[in-house]
Amino acid sequence: MPKSVAIIMDGNRRYATSKKKKKHEGHSDGLRNLENTVFWCKEMGIRELTVFALAKENLKRSKIEVDTLMNLCKNQFNALSKPGGSLERNQIRVKILGDITLLPEDVQQ
Repeated sequence: MPKSVAIIMDGNRRYATSKKKKKHEGHSDGLRNLENTVFWCKEMGIRELTVFALAKENLKRSKIEVDTLMNLCKNQFNALSKPGGSLERNQIRVKILGDITLLPEDVQQ
């Protein structure tokens, strides 16, 4: 079993289109799948998961799509990281790599 795995989150909009869903539903489904992947990795003994989740080019999309994506991320991280939340209960640490100053301040927090 590998100790480290890396994934690229890509295709959430295409997925949504293929399922006749709205773009934000594709992003929401992608975040839910990422959460599941984190816990599957823990169960399988994979100690490190690297996720490429956002490219600078994504920030050039329409304001409504970027705002929706940022709100989804903020809400998901807040839910997972609250005291007693699933990250704490499962002893999962999150490290953000990259230039977080490109993100809205509330998402950075």
